[in-house]
Amino acid sequence: MIVISDTSPLNYLILTKYIDALPQLYKRVLIPRTVYEELLHPLTPEAVRVWIGHPPVWLEVCEVVRGLNLPGLHQGELDAITLFKSADADLLLMDERLGREAAQTLGITITGTLGVLISAAQAELLDLEEALASLKATTFRISDTLIHKVLSDYRLR
Repeated sequence: MIVISDTSPLNYLILTKYIDALPQLYKRVLIPRTVYEELLHPLTPEAVRVWIGHPPVWLEVCEVVRGLNLPGLHQGELDAITLFKSADADLLLMDERLGREAAQTLGITITGTLGVLISAAQAELLDLEEALASLKATTFRISDTLIHKVLSDYRLR
């Protein structure tokens, strides 16, 4: 399975220390160079900059030939969608609403940070309640209502 990631899922998976779930869930993880550069930005949390400064072998940084015109998207989101199309990928990791909506109009299968954590919990790679508590401790926007719903749905599976 080929997965393309935007900046946000990598950022939060690194901050919550669940980044190692990605290579266990997916065969290949690719990011556009723009996402790599965003993760190195001076305002990015230090832990993220350190991690991406020495990327693991399972993460592939790719050049993107720009051509898509999707107004309102940041360059990282646009490049992630473009890379998805050119790499014939299976899944796009993206959290931002406008980027997700644009990708969905193109028929792209999407999940975000929350979806990755749920999949990792289903694969018994992590405890979902602990992962959500860790995610909530970051700047990730998630309501207590959604956390309770996700945990309830997960327990019912």
